[in-house]
Amino acid sequence: MNIVVHPGHATPSVFTTVCDNYIIGPDGPGDCLHKTPKTIIEI
Repeated sequence: MNIVVHPGHATPSVFTTVCDNYIIGPDGPGDCLHKTPKTIIEI
């Protein structure tokens, strides 16, 4: 099973969202499917 978390945050000038995907197996959740650091990244 694939569990996806999509939290978001919005202000009048900024919209952000995060997408973390986890595969759930018989022993519970595994590692996140991507290796992007879990930090705030400003572009």
